[in-house]
Amino acid sequence: MSNTLHTALCSPHGSDIDSMTHCITDYINFCVETTVPSKLVRCFPNNKPWVTSEIKALLNEKKRVFRSGDKEELRRVQKELRQKIRKGKDNYRRKLEKRLEQNNARDVWRGLQNIAGHGKGVGRDQASGDKDRADELNLTVIRDFVSWSELNQLQLNTSKTKEMIVNFRRKASHFTLVNIQGLDIEVVESYKFLGVHLNNKLEWTDNTHALYKKGQSRLHLLRRLSSFGVCKALLLSSVMASAIFYAVVCWRAGSTDRDRSRLNKLIRRASSVLDGPLDSIE
Repeated sequence: MSNTLHTALCSPHGSDIDSMTHCITDYINFCVETTVPSKLVRCFPNNKPWVTSEIKALLNEKKRVFRSGDKEELRRVQKELRQKIRKGKDNYRRKLEKRLEQNNARDVWRGLQNIAGHGKGVGRDQASGDKDRADELNLTVIRDFVSWSELNQLQLNTSKTKEMIVNFRRKASHFTLVNIQGLDIEVVESYKFLGVHLNNKLEWTDNTHALYKKGQSRLHLLRRLSSFGVCKALLLSSVMASAIFYAVVCWRAGSTDRDRSRLNKLIRRASSVLDGPLDSIE
């Protein structure tokens, strides 16, 4: 500013004080922008999802009391803080359970990501790095498992081994194929595990289709057996219920209304064949 020729700034404006003020202000801002270094700082929220405004206020109160040295007041604040945190976690747990009951898998998954510290603002600009890191961790775990199997005299049947990738991203990503003992493992969209069909979207449509198909075949068997005078209650429980209600505690809450309606229709048909009651999926 000492090298600035102030008369050159002020003389063109004469007695117009407003115009002169704007000119000098703009010049000062120009000098600040060109001489003062600037740095862009991004701040991401690092609070857990169950932290409420009351918990934040208690955390600040705890810091203030700690600096004051009042031990009795500090114990009181710590006790109240523990109660509020316990209550906040319980409320957030109920919120996730409610979303799960409503078959809102996307929100549940986001909530689990927040709990684990992998929210929306974490690593969003390093998608490719996250993918490479995931591939590296995946291959490391597989190599350790193969080494452990060989060490314990266990032989892996790679021809029956499948890989299912659960990915909720809108844009599909290409992941490195898993190779075990020189054989690339097949990537599947659905897999049957202990009689329950799982897919890579964590939906139960494939499982419902399999149960409906099995129920249709059992319905044909039901008609044949009913003609021989077999006990109706025994037929309903052993033939139909065992097929339709298999692992119902796993998939009922997450199934869609369409899937449940499809199975309930099959249940009503079975009940009409034997003229006996059978509980619905609901």
